[in-house]
Amino acid sequence: PATAAVPAPASEPSSPPPRIAPVSFTTLARYAECPYRFYLERILRLPPQEAPPLPGEPAAPAAPEPPTGLDPLTRGSVAHRLLEDGLPPAPEVIEAVAAELGAEATDADVADLRSLVEAWEAGPLAARLRAAPRVHRERGFAFPLDPSDPDAPLLNGIIDVLAEEGGGAALVVDYKTNPVAGADLEALVERTYGTQRRVYALAALESGAHAVEVAYAFLERAGEPVLARYDAADAPRLRDELRDAAAGLLAGAFGVAEDPHRELCATCPGRGGLCSWPAERVLQPLEPPRGA
Repeated sequence: PATAAVPAPASEPSSPPPRIAPVSFTTLARYAECPYRFYLERILRLPPQEAPPLPGEPAAPAAPEPPTGLDPLTRGSVAHRLLEDGLPPAPEVIEAVAAELGAEATDADVADLRSLVEAWEAGPLAARLRAAPRVHRERGFAFPLDPSDPDAPLLNGIIDVLAEEGGGAALVVDYKTNPVAGADLEALVERTYGTQRRVYALAALESGAHAVEVAYAFLERAGEPVLARYDAADAPRLRDELRDAAAGLLAGAFGVAEDPHRELCATCPGRGGLCSWPAERVLQPLEPPRGA
Protein backbone atom coordinates (compact mmCIF):
# COMPACT_ATOMS: atom_id res chain seq x y z
CA PRO A 1 0.00 0.00 0.00
CA ALA A 2 1.08 3.56 -0.61
CA THR A 3 2.67 5.35 2.30
CA ALA A 4 1.64 8.90 3.08
CA ALA A 5 4.32 11.52 2.78
CA VAL A 6 5.64 12.66 6.13
CA PRO A 7 3.95 15.97 6.90
CA ALA A 8 5.79 19.00 8.15
CA PRO A 9 5.24 19.87 11.80
CA ALA A 10 2.08 21.86 12.37
CA SER A 11 4.13 24.27 14.46
CA GLU A 12 7.86 24.86 14.14
CA PRO A 13 9.52 27.08 16.75
CA SER A 14 10.68 30.32 15.12
CA SER A 15 12.92 31.49 17.95
CA PRO A 16 16.57 30.41 18.35
CA PRO A 17 17.07 26.80 19.44
CA PRO A 18 16.46 26.33 23.17
CA ARG A 19 19.51 25.63 25.24
CA ILE A 20 19.44 21.94 26.19
CA ALA A 21 22.15 21.34 28.75
CA PRO A 22 23.13 18.98 30.09
CA VAL A 23 21.88 16.15 27.87
CA SER A 24 20.99 12.71 29.20
CA PHE A 25 20.41 9.49 27.27
CA THR A 26 16.75 9.78 28.31
CA THR A 27 16.61 13.19 26.63
CA LEU A 28 18.10 11.78 23.42
CA ALA A 29 15.77 8.76 23.45
CA ARG A 30 12.65 10.89 23.96
CA TYR A 31 13.75 13.28 21.23
CA ALA A 32 14.40 10.40 18.82
CA GLU A 33 10.89 8.99 19.38
CA CYS A 34 9.21 12.23 18.25
CA PRO A 35 11.00 15.60 18.16
CA TYR A 36 7.69 17.46 18.03
CA ARG A 37 6.27 15.74 21.11
CA PHE A 38 9.58 16.45 22.86
CA TYR A 39 9.15 20.13 21.99
CA LEU A 40 5.57 20.26 23.27
CA GLU A 41 6.34 18.49 26.54
CA ARG A 42 9.90 19.47 27.38
CA ILE A 43 10.07 23.01 25.95
CA LEU A 44 6.46 24.25 26.08
CA ARG A 45 5.65 22.10 29.15
CA LEU A 46 2.27 21.02 27.83
CA PRO A 47 0.66 18.19 29.84
CA PRO A 48 -0.12 14.83 28.24
CA GLN A 49 -3.65 13.97 27.16
CA GLU A 50 -5.69 11.06 28.39
CA ALA A 51 -5.48 8.21 25.89
CA PRO A 52 -8.71 7.54 23.99
CA PRO A 53 -10.34 4.12 24.49
CA LEU A 54 -9.27 1.24 22.32
CA PRO A 55 -11.72 0.04 19.65
CA GLY A 56 -14.49 -1.88 21.36
CA GLU A 57 -13.89 -0.29 24.76
CA PRO A 58 -16.69 1.83 26.26
CA ALA A 59 -16.07 5.56 26.01
CA ALA A 60 -16.70 6.00 29.73
CA PRO A 61 -15.73 2.79 31.52
CA ALA A 62 -17.00 2.08 34.98
CA ALA A 63 -14.86 3.32 37.83
CA PRO A 64 -12.02 0.83 38.28
CA GLU A 65 -11.56 -1.01 41.50
CA PRO A 66 -8.80 0.38 43.73
CA PRO A 67 -5.47 -1.07 42.60
CA THR A 68 -3.77 -3.64 44.77
CA GLY A 69 -0.09 -4.45 44.82
CA LEU A 70 2.86 -2.57 43.39
CA ASP A 71 2.61 -0.60 40.18
CA PRO A 72 5.35 -1.33 37.58
CA LEU A 73 7.42 1.74 38.50
CA THR A 74 7.41 0.97 42.22
CA ARG A 75 8.11 -2.70 41.50
CA GLY A 76 11.19 -1.68 39.55
CA SER A 77 12.32 0.71 42.28
CA VAL A 78 12.00 -1.96 44.97
CA ALA A 79 13.93 -4.47 42.85
CA HIS A 80 16.70 -1.92 42.24
CA ARG A 81 16.96 -1.16 45.95
CA LEU A 82 17.23 -4.82 46.86
CA LEU A 83 19.97 -5.35 44.28
CA GLU A 84 21.83 -2.10 44.97
CA ASP A 85 21.91 -2.65 48.72
CA GLY A 86 22.70 -6.36 48.49
CA LEU A 87 19.67 -7.09 50.63
CA PRO A 88 18.45 -10.68 51.03
CA PRO A 89 15.00 -11.33 49.54
CA ALA A 90 13.38 -12.06 52.91
CA PRO A 91 9.68 -11.13 52.91
CA GLU A 92 10.05 -8.60 55.71
CA VAL A 93 12.91 -6.88 53.89
CA ILE A 94 10.90 -6.57 50.68
CA GLU A 95 7.90 -5.23 52.61
CA ALA A 96 10.10 -2.70 54.41
CA VAL A 97 11.67 -1.40 51.18
CA ALA A 98 8.22 -1.05 49.61
CA ALA A 99 6.99 0.81 52.70
CA GLU A 100 9.94 3.22 52.47
CA LEU A 101 8.74 4.03 48.95
CA GLY A 102 5.20 4.65 50.19
CA ALA A 103 3.72 1.39 48.92
CA GLU A 104 2.38 -1.84 50.39
CA ALA A 105 3.67 -5.10 48.94
CA THR A 106 1.17 -7.93 48.71
CA ASP A 107 2.12 -11.58 49.16
CA ALA A 108 2.15 -11.87 45.36
CA ASP A 109 4.52 -8.89 45.11
CA VAL A 110 6.86 -10.42 47.68
CA ALA A 111 6.95 -13.74 45.83
CA ASP A 112 7.53 -11.96 42.51
CA LEU A 113 10.38 -9.81 43.83
CA ARG A 114 12.01 -12.74 45.62
CA SER A 115 12.03 -14.68 42.36
CA LEU A 116 13.62 -11.75 40.50
CA VAL A 117 16.39 -11.28 43.06
CA GLU A 118 17.07 -14.99 43.40
CA ALA A 119 17.25 -15.39 39.61
CA TRP A 120 19.72 -12.52 39.46
CA GLU A 121 21.90 -13.93 42.23
CA ALA A 122 22.07 -17.28 40.40
CA GLY A 123 22.95 -15.67 37.08
CA PRO A 124 26.31 -15.08 35.36
CA LEU A 125 26.50 -11.32 35.89
CA ALA A 126 26.03 -11.52 39.65
CA ALA A 127 28.95 -13.96 39.80
CA ARG A 128 31.13 -11.53 37.84
CA LEU A 129 30.24 -8.69 40.19
CA ARG A 130 31.07 -10.81 43.23
CA ALA A 131 34.50 -11.54 41.71
CA ALA A 132 35.26 -7.95 40.65
CA PRO A 133 37.91 -6.10 42.70
CA ARG A 134 35.79 -2.93 42.79
CA VAL A 135 32.06 -2.40 42.29
CA HIS A 136 30.42 1.02 42.16
CA ARG A 137 26.64 1.29 42.42
CA GLU A 138 24.54 4.21 41.22
CA ARG A 139 27.66 5.71 39.63
CA GLY A 140 27.09 9.17 38.17
CA PHE A 141 28.99 10.46 35.14
CA ALA A 142 29.26 13.57 32.99
CA PHE A 143 31.44 14.30 29.97
CA PRO A 144 31.28 16.76 27.06
CA LEU A 145 29.33 15.61 24.02
CA ASP A 146 31.99 17.21 21.82
CA PRO A 147 35.37 17.71 23.56
CA SER A 148 36.52 20.01 20.72
CA ASP A 149 33.64 22.45 21.30
CA PRO A 150 33.87 24.47 24.53
CA ASP A 151 30.13 25.26 24.28
CA ALA A 152 29.06 21.65 23.81
CA PRO A 153 26.62 20.37 26.45
CA LEU A 154 27.57 17.73 28.95
CA LEU A 155 26.20 14.24 28.51
CA ASN A 156 25.27 12.89 31.94
CA GLY A 157 23.50 10.04 33.66
CA ILE A 158 23.72 7.34 36.33
CA ILE A 159 24.90 3.76 35.85
CA ASP A 160 23.23 1.05 37.94
CA VAL A 161 26.51 -0.84 38.45
CA LEU A 162 30.06 -0.17 37.23
CA ALA A 163 32.55 -2.92 38.06
CA GLU A 164 36.32 -2.74 37.62
CA GLU A 165 37.34 -6.24 36.60
CA GLY A 166 41.10 -5.76 36.44
CA GLY A 167 43.51 -5.09 33.60
CA GLY A 168 41.70 -1.86 32.72
CA ALA A 169 38.45 -3.68 31.84
CA ALA A 170 35.06 -2.53 33.09
CA LEU A 171 31.62 -4.07 33.27
CA VAL A 172 28.49 -1.90 33.17
CA VAL A 173 25.24 -3.53 34.29
CA ASP A 174 21.80 -2.05 33.80
CA TYR A 175 18.88 -3.79 35.51
CA LYS A 176 15.52 -3.99 33.74
CA THR A 177 12.31 -5.23 35.37
CA ASN A 178 9.92 -4.81 32.42
CA PRO A 179 8.14 -7.92 31.06
CA VAL A 180 10.11 -9.58 28.23
CA ALA A 181 8.50 -12.99 27.79
CA GLY A 182 9.15 -14.20 24.26
CA ALA A 183 11.04 -11.07 23.20
CA ASP A 184 14.21 -11.02 21.10
CA LEU A 185 16.32 -9.40 23.80
CA GLU A 186 19.14 -8.18 21.52
CA ALA A 187 16.64 -6.52 19.17
CA LEU A 188 14.80 -5.03 22.14
CA VAL A 189 17.98 -3.53 23.59
CA GLU A 190 19.11 -1.99 20.31
CA ARG A 191 15.65 -0.62 19.53
CA THR A 192 14.87 0.76 23.00
CA TYR A 193 18.20 1.22 24.75
CA GLY A 194 20.65 1.61 21.85
CA THR A 195 21.48 5.23 22.68
CA GLN A 196 21.76 4.42 26.36
CA ARG A 197 24.15 1.55 25.64
CA ARG A 198 26.43 3.84 23.61
CA VAL A 199 26.36 6.49 26.33
CA TYR A 200 27.29 3.93 29.00
CA ALA A 201 30.12 2.56 26.90
CA LEU A 202 31.59 5.99 26.20
CA ALA A 203 31.20 7.02 29.85
CA ALA A 204 33.28 4.01 30.95
CA LEU A 205 35.92 4.62 28.27
CA GLU A 206 36.06 8.33 29.16
CA SER A 207 36.66 7.36 32.79
CA GLY A 208 39.84 5.50 31.81
CA ALA A 209 38.73 1.95 31.08
CA HIS A 210 40.64 0.30 28.23
CA ALA A 211 37.64 -1.87 27.41
CA VAL A 212 34.06 -2.10 28.63
CA GLU A 213 31.30 -4.64 28.37
CA VAL A 214 27.80 -3.18 28.67
CA ALA A 215 25.26 -5.69 29.95
CA TYR A 216 21.49 -5.44 30.09
CA ALA A 217 20.01 -7.72 32.71
CA PHE A 218 16.29 -8.33 32.26
CA LEU A 219 15.52 -9.82 35.64
CA GLU A 220 12.69 -11.97 34.30
CA ARG A 221 15.35 -13.69 32.16
CA ALA A 222 18.42 -13.03 34.30
CA GLY A 223 20.32 -15.94 32.80
CA GLU A 224 20.26 -14.30 29.35
CA PRO A 225 22.09 -10.98 29.67
CA VAL A 226 22.52 -8.91 26.51
CA LEU A 227 26.22 -8.02 26.20
CA ALA A 228 28.15 -5.65 23.95
CA ARG A 229 31.89 -5.04 24.17
CA TYR A 230 33.74 -1.85 23.26
CA ASP A 231 37.38 -0.86 23.50
CA ALA A 232 39.27 2.43 23.35
CA ALA A 233 39.35 2.34 19.54
CA ASP A 234 35.54 2.50 19.50
CA ALA A 235 35.39 5.81 21.40
CA PRO A 236 35.56 8.13 18.32
CA ARG A 237 32.79 6.18 16.60
CA LEU A 238 30.60 6.22 19.70
CA ARG A 239 31.14 9.96 20.08
CA ASP A 240 30.20 10.56 16.43
CA GLU A 241 27.04 8.47 16.79
CA LEU A 242 25.97 10.37 19.88
CA ARG A 243 26.70 13.72 18.25
CA ASP A 244 24.55 12.65 15.30
CA ALA A 245 21.76 11.60 17.69
CA ALA A 246 21.86 15.01 19.39
CA ALA A 247 22.36 17.16 16.28
CA GLY A 248 18.70 17.84 15.56
CA LEU A 249 17.92 18.55 19.20
CA LEU A 250 20.77 21.03 19.56
CA ALA A 251 19.85 22.71 16.26
CA GLY A 252 16.23 23.17 17.34
CA ALA A 253 14.69 20.79 14.76
CA PHE A 254 11.37 19.55 16.11
CA GLY A 255 9.56 17.79 13.27
CA VAL A 256 6.87 15.20 13.80
CA ALA A 257 7.65 11.49 14.11
CA GLU A 258 8.09 9.69 10.81
CA ASP A 259 6.29 6.59 12.10
CA PRO A 260 3.52 7.59 14.51
CA HIS A 261 1.62 4.91 16.42
CA ARG A 262 -0.74 4.57 19.34
CA GLU A 263 1.90 3.65 21.92
CA LEU A 264 3.80 6.86 21.14
CA CYS A 265 0.98 9.27 20.29
CA ALA A 266 -2.13 8.38 22.32
CA THR A 267 -1.20 10.66 25.22
CA CYS A 268 0.70 13.31 23.21
CA PRO A 269 -0.45 16.87 23.97
CA GLY A 270 -0.43 17.60 20.23
CA ARG A 271 -2.77 14.77 19.18
CA GLY A 272 -5.93 15.96 17.48
CA GLY A 273 -4.95 19.59 17.11
CA LEU A 274 -1.34 20.70 17.07
CA CYS A 275 0.13 17.69 15.28
CA SER A 276 -0.27 17.48 11.50
CA TRP A 277 -0.74 13.69 11.47
CA PRO A 278 -4.46 12.74 11.27
CA ALA A 279 -5.97 11.06 14.33
CA GLU A 280 -6.61 7.77 12.51
CA ARG A 281 -2.89 7.54 11.66
CA VAL A 282 -1.46 8.26 15.10
CA LEU A 283 -3.82 5.79 16.79
CA GLN A 284 -2.72 2.82 14.70
CA PRO A 285 -1.01 0.10 16.79
CA LEU A 286 2.74 -0.28 16.67
CA GLU A 287 3.84 -3.13 14.46
CA PRO A 288 6.75 -5.02 16.08
CA PRO A 289 9.91 -5.30 13.98
CA ARG A 290 10.55 -8.61 12.32
CA GLY A 291 12.35 -11.05 14.58
CA ALA A 292 11.23 -9.28 17.75
